Amino acid sequence: MKVSKNIKFYLRIFYIGISIIISILPFNINLKVIHILSWIITILSLIPYPVVNYKNNNLISQIFLWGFPLYILLTISYEGIFLIIFYNYLQLWIEIEKMKKIEKNNKFSLFDIFIYSFLIYSSFFSIGGCENINCSLYRLIYYYLSSPILKYALLSYKIMFPVLLVTASFFEICKKKNISIFDSLILLIALMGFMSLKFFFEIRESGSFKEIGMSIAIYIISIAVPYTQILFFIICYWLYS
Repeated sequence: MKVSKNIKFYLRIFYIGISIIISILPFNINLKVIHILSWIITILSLIPYPVVNYKNNNLISQIFLWGFPLYILLTISYEGIFLIIFYNYLQLWIEIEKMKKIEKNNKFSLFDIFIYSFLIYSSFFSIGGCENINCSLYRLIYYYLSSPILKYALLSYKIMFPVLLVTASFFEICKKKNISIFDSLILLIALMGFMSLKFFFEIRESGSFKEIGMSIAIYIISIAVPYTQILFFIICYWLYS
């Protein structure tokens, strides 16, 4: 069993290496070769076989190894390095939270939930590359030459994958410290709903169509992101159990 787990782990590392090679290839190479390699790596890397035992090891590590190859193919320049740094930061956050003492009622404090919500917004607006949508679309066309529906599905994956890593980190902290996930999730949604009021009052009624549209879009995103945590918690629970 150990050999099998090691082989699966090295396969994940191999997929990541191939994705990096594809992403740095010059653009004058035959596009058919790029399309074939990209689709092969995408299909193989997304096969959800386990590399580690979730209950004895790090859930976030499993999800990172599972989704990082495809994320690299969708990144721009050195953008993948930021996700690696963010991943290590989340690992540090997990270790710090595990060393902290918990209260008798086994609940997070409001400050802990605030840190979690801050990481969610940071992962979405910065690490996820939400501001680089136009460049990301170019990469999608170059690597996949996909249909509009599939193209935007892959773009959504790129933006939401860092958010999934944050959710997996929080889920693991809850499991390690035996804290109620449901209570924490309700508090998170309430806090982030209150925080979205800031974006509501920043909605513009004058100016260019771009400025008005961006202000409305950011407000809608700030409301929608907390509810994606419900789906991501279900995914983490399914993986863990």
